[in-house]
Amino acid sequence: MQFCTATNTNEINPFTWPRLVELFRDSDPPTLQNVHYIPSDHPNLALFRRSAAAQKAYERHKIYLKSCWESAYDYLVLSIFGEWFGFERVIVSRNASEGSELVNQFEGRCDIPPNGCVYRASPSLTQASRYTTDNQITYLSLVPNNFPYDVDEGIEHWCLWKIGGSSSTESISMEEMAWALRELQCISENSRGCIIHRDGRTFDKPDDASRTPANVGQVRKSAAISDAIYWVNPPHLQSMPEICHAHILVLRSEEMCHRDEYSAPCPPPV
Repeated sequence: MQFCTATNTNEINPFTWPRLVELFRDSDPPTLQNVHYIPSDHPNLALFRRSAAAQKAYERHKIYLKSCWESAYDYLVLSIFGEWFGFERVIVSRNASEGSELVNQFEGRCDIPPNGCVYRASPSLTQASRYTTDNQITYLSLVPNNFPYDVDEGIEHWCLWKIGGSSSTESISMEEMAWALRELQCISENSRGCIIHRDGRTFDKPDDASRTPANVGQVRKSAAISDAIYWVNPPHLQSMPEICHAHILVLRSEEMCHRDEYSAPCPPPV
């Protein structure tokens, strides 16, 4: 079966919601558990791709990370979690000359460190993971994907990022995904986050408009979720394998506003 068709300019069409349903939902009647969840071993996950423009921006972003940050993970925890979760940006000397010649091309366009230096996150991802697991605390951050997959206009691509839990290798639980789906029901275009303590207390992070990626379309609060799918990429498809994260695609509908509020089923562990 041909899943994607080429346009007259030899570009691949974005995934529409009917195509996503065809690719990832069985012909059997859906249940509360399989209607939203895509198993990580689903073969069609490899079909996801970015648009040509998004891929070009992503490749340029990787050069920026190599030039200005000690590692991509340092940038990630600062941009995804940030100060509210206790992360700070520090300036350190560059360990090697590799990448230093690339910094100048970002001057005036991106936040760059002083000459001969790079940015680092404090604490590091490793330190934060150790602290959260030792204290059985979970950090969750729900943000729009900066470089979304090539989906049709009106489909939102979100990522749920996680640090901590009972172990450093713990995946995203059904309760954590249910929290994300509830947040997406009433969220604006801004990111959200929460800290979950071992005693069950949850502290929500307020909306932070300053962290909203400029290339992500606005989400209308008045439009309720009409459908959603989510998954965790298998290891060979993960761009950031050292930090647990799930992808969520959301479709909204004005018509749903006049029905009962969308109720996300309790999803299986991902």
